[in-house]
Amino acid sequence: MTTLGGRDVLRTEGKWRVLEGGARVHVTATVGARARVGDGAWVEARAWVGDGARVGADARVGDGARLGAGARVGADAWVGPYARVGAVGARSDARVPDGATVAVIGPLGTRGDSLSCYPVAGGGHEYVTGCFRGTFPQLEAASRARHGAGSDHYRAYGAAAVALWRITMGAAPLPRIGEAR
Repeated sequence: MTTLGGRDVLRTEGKWRVLEGGARVHVTATVGARARVGDGAWVEARAWVGDGARVGADARVGDGARLGAGARVGADAWVGPYARVGAVGARSDARVPDGATVAVIGPLGTRGDSLSCYPVAGGGHEYVTGCFRGTFPQLEAASRARHGAGSDHYRAYGAAAVALWRITMGAAPLPRIGEAR
């Protein structure tokens, strides 16, 4: 029997591989050799789950999303389409708590990349785009250095970061430049 995500593949239903425990992995998704997919979890089309990554029970990894090697997505959490958690090229030890919301927006910047935001275990949040991973003040500083404080790209990253903050952090106060949360 074939295994995927640490589980036996029971059957294929259309474009979905059905794993023991009720998990589903789209036939175009990639799941690393030592990755684990929890009961009832879904890994959607073109998603990539890195070696040693963990997808919690009933979690969902959206179309084209990327979980880097060793990344963890908790039970009931959703990683939005094309979001990156512990993306290749960034630190690959991201931890998204159980039930957390991961939001993504794009295209942004000169590369037309996406910007993701998610709360992290222990409090606070992180933004990820390309090989950048950090807090709101770090994103603001990196965007200012790369694009210039008056540029359209700088303003777009700022607006996107605030929108993602509101989606993922709910009623938490908005971050201010120079403030780490």
